[in-house]
Amino acid sequence: MEQAGPYQSPSTNDCNVDAVGVSGQRIIITKLKAANVAAGLRRIPAGFYVSVFIGNDHWKTTNNPVCPTSGVAEWNDLIDLPPDLSAKVNIRIYASFELGYTLGQGELLRSFSMPVSELLERGQNSRPIIFSAKEQEVVSSCSSVEVTLEVCSPSGKVLLCLPPAERVESMCHDERSLAQQTDIGHNHMHHYHKDQQQSRLDSAIIAFKHVVDRCPSHHPGHSTALSNLAMAKFTSCQARGAYLDLDEPIHLYQKVLYLRPPGHPDHASTLINLGVALLSRFRGRGCITVADADEAEELLQRSLDIYPPHSHEYRAAFLVKAFSLHRRGDEMPNSYNLPQAGSGSWRLPYWITELADLLQECEKRNDPQRLDQLIEQHRDSMKHFVAQGQEWVVLQNNLIVALQLRFERQGRMEDLDEAIQHGRVATLSYPNNPGILNNFANTLSTRFRQQGDGKDLDEAIQHHRTALQLMPEGHPDHSGYLNNLATALSTRFRQQGDGKDLDEAIQHHRTALQLRPEGHPDCSASLNNLATALSTRFRQQGDGKDIDEAIQHHRTALQLRPEGHPDHSASLNNLASALSTRFWRQGDGKDLDEAIQHLRTALQLMPEGHPHHSTSLDNLATALSIRFQQQGDGKDLDEAIQHHRTALQLRPEGHPDCQRGDRKDLDEAIQHHRTALQLRPEGHPLHSASLNNLATALSTRFWQQGDGKDLDEAIQHHRTALQLMPEGHPHHSTSLNNLATALSTQFRQQGDGKDLDEAIQHHRTALQLMPEGHPLCSTSHNDLATALLTQFEQQASLNNLANALSRRFQQQGDGKDLDEAIQHHRTALQLRPEGHPHHSASLNNLAIALSRQFQQRCDVKDLDEAIQHQQTSIPSDA
Repeated sequence: MEQAGPYQSPSTNDCNVDAVGVSGQRIIITKLKAANVAAGLRRIPAGFYVSVFIGNDHWKTTNNPVCPTSGVAEWNDLIDLPPDLSAKVNIRIYASFELGYTLGQGELLRSFSMPVSELLERGQNSRPIIFSAKEQEVVSSCSSVEVTLEVCSPSGKVLLCLPPAERVESMCHDERSLAQQTDIGHNHMHHYHKDQQQSRLDSAIIAFKHVVDRCPSHHPGHSTALSNLAMAKFTSCQARGAYLDLDEPIHLYQKVLYLRPPGHPDHASTLINLGVALLSRFRGRGCITVADADEAEELLQRSLDIYPPHSHEYRAAFLVKAFSLHRRGDEMPNSYNLPQAGSGSWRLPYWITELADLLQECEKRNDPQRLDQLIEQHRDSMKHFVAQGQEWVVLQNNLIVALQLRFERQGRMEDLDEAIQHGRVATLSYPNNPGILNNFANTLSTRFRQQGDGKDLDEAIQHHRTALQLMPEGHPDHSGYLNNLATALSTRFRQQGDGKDLDEAIQHHRTALQLRPEGHPDCSASLNNLATALSTRFRQQGDGKDIDEAIQHHRTALQLRPEGHPDHSASLNNLASALSTRFWRQGDGKDLDEAIQHLRTALQLMPEGHPHHSTSLDNLATALSIRFQQQGDGKDLDEAIQHHRTALQLRPEGHPDCQRGDRKDLDEAIQHHRTALQLRPEGHPLHSASLNNLATALSTRFWQQGDGKDLDEAIQHHRTALQLMPEGHPHHSTSLNNLATALSTQFRQQGDGKDLDEAIQHHRTALQLMPEGHPLCSTSHNDLATALLTQFEQQASLNNLANALSRRFQQQGDGKDLDEAIQHHRTALQLRPEGHPHHSASLNNLAIALSRQFQQRCDVKDLDEAIQHQQTSIPSDA
């Protein structure tokens, strides 16, 4: 039994009555008032009543509807309480699904028990009993109950005008059996609306069928039994989408309507139920059953003529009829004619399902006008439902999806902000609803991609985690939730560089793939997502197993996306990209050949006029250029140049991919690379990549503008990057080459031989790390040869210069020329150490120059050194 909120029993001073009893006085409940009785209900009740138990006595109030503006139900039935203040009183509030004869008790909303003294104290002080939400519910029906009592003389003439509550007598066995079976059926329906388990519906149908079989046609509850069975069967048809099976519940409702003619208390509600069932059959079968729609509209109009304009039933009938007219293309009544709802809310299955169907149509077709109308319909409809009610939350959730869809198609940022605002409200109302959490998280991720605020992404991941935890394994949406969380984690990895995010993303993609075996409509998407994440990890960590697995998944995805599939060209490009990545790592020309083959096919699928035609041309041209460098076939280079020319012609001036060499662009690029480096501090997995990117941009600006500071900084960043890519790192050889190239450039700029020596050393090491066949092997050979030739030319130039200075000295006799010649010969000798093929020539040249200086200045030291070098230059075996 559910208890009210915690409270303390009052003292006798608080009650102003005797602790044992009220001698000679009557204690009477004169009014019961329950707030928010309809909030959160999944079904449309006809009314509400209260049962009061005192010992073996049982009283039942009248069955009253809820006030549509306040959401409050009131009962003024008189119920006598015992004078013993310690006597326990049990009070239960029920929702009833009939106003006339009822079978069973209906749906129990709340139950509490307390002594008479407590009821009396609360009544005198207008202190209601407050209820918290039920387990696993955020909003529960009946949030509080207020009990009004009076203590009066036995005559109590002032109360004679109020009706007494009905005293419930014990039922016979057959009636009790019918009531119990009916309650069992309603209990199964209650649980079905909470967990959506089809088995609950099946059990409810069995229970209600049992009641119909045992309730003869002359029984006053026969129409109720038929109505309950019709309701359960109709709900089952809706859940299964079995429109062909709707004949049976419609036939049952027609029998019920016959047994409830005009004037029957449940006549109007039966009109609505039959009208909704007919409209559902019309929706499922279309033009075959146009008569259903006509009959339904007539029934709904008759119900509107019966219900008061401000009742919930009137609002339900109005909305269903209005939506029916809209679907048929007739003139829809103005929404402002519909009275505003109060705090009561319940489900309108047909109408809300139709809105959901319209949303699915908008997702499939890009119809801006229809999408605008759908969003306005959701906004308008939400005004007619109480905030935090079940239908209101469903509409909120659908509105979030619709607004995000319009943002993605039209780019209006205010739509995305509004979607996020609705998401926050909905998650506060239903924090344990996985669908709402998932959609809200998607909107936050979208805004992160637009604005880059990491807080949005962190919050999105948090909601994706919660949604995944709430979505049970085995649910058809479980794999989708795994994929959404994995995608958000991959995005955060690219933002923050925490490898744990990437590892977790791969784990979730693997699990999602297991739940989407071959034949599942999303299998190829899961394969592609997992392959992309593995490729990313390979580029970070260099584990060849990752790229091998990625290629395997891309191949399988391509097989599942044959020619004609909308994602066929994307799969071709993805596989080609992965093969190219492995080629750069392992140097197998077969990977490059296959990549080119796939890129050719992709280009054929993107003919001239396709938005990605120029990009596809560039991709193929780049791959052909690489193969030319690898194999030297001039045809590859010619074709590559042709494709690059065509791509350039398709990108007129102003196109984002048409580069014109604007210095401002280069300066801005360097600025952005600096910012990226600051956002990727030491320890970030992309720190070294940012260092390399900044260094490359600075080197480019040095070549353009000649500022040596740019080259110095570039070398500094290349050195740091090399330290972060030690031997064994997949990009170690590339980093060696980058530093060596920059040092060679600095040597040509400043002439410091140490730079050239270090460049040659790094080129040698890089070449040793590149096995034969590696795509950069030929480039490394060329770079090393160029550096060695530069060193050779430097030595030859020194020697030539020194000889020229010596000859001018002989002609003109300027001692400065001789001094400089000797200096250059000494430098050349240092660059040609012992073992160098020109070492002896340099010794001889220096000796000759020193001898001439001795002849001019008569310094014996010059002659001694000249003799020493001359003797050293003579081979020992001469």
